[in-house]
Amino acid sequence: MKTGRIPLARAIQLTFWHDDYLTPALTMAGQIGAKTNLGVENLFDTALMMGPATTDCDGMPTIVKETTKAVGGTPATDVSEATFFKQYNTIRIKHMKKPCTPGRQDDWPDAVGRAQALQKLWDTGHTGLGPSITIAGGFDITISNPHR
Repeated sequence: MKTGRIPLARAIQLTFWHDDYLTPALTMAGQIGAKTNLGVENLFDTALMMGPATTDCDGMPTIVKETTKAVGGTPATDVSEATFFKQYNTIRIKHMKKPCTPGRQDDWPDAVGRAQALQKLWDTGHTGLGPSITIAGGFDITISNPHR
C-alpha cells in the first residue's frame, strides 16, 4: 500500500519522527531563540538519538539546560547561536562518551562523530545547511548537489 509515492510504512515512520522528535526540537528552538537550520538540526539530532523528554537524563532538554547554565543564557538572551551550540556540542559529546541512559554505554561513545560533524558545520559557517557541505567527524564527504 502506498500514500502517493511514499510507501505507507515510510509515511508512518516520517509522521512518527516528525511528531516525536522534530516537533520537540522546533519547540525548543523557539524557546531558546535558535533561528538557523543548523541550530534546529542540532536539537533534532539530539532528540532523535538521545531523547526529547525532560526525563531523559542525556536528552535534548537536559543538554540545553546544561548549556544554558554553562554559557549564561541562550540565543534568546543574546548569546550567539554559534557560541551556544559550540558549548552544546561539547556537552553532548560528554554525555555520549559517558551516558547515564541505561544500555547506551557501548554504542553512544562510538557515535560522537555525529556531534563533531555538526560542530564542523558551525565552524565553517554552514548554518543554513545549503550545499556544498563537507562532513567531517571521521567521514570525508562533500555534498554538492543533494538532488542528483
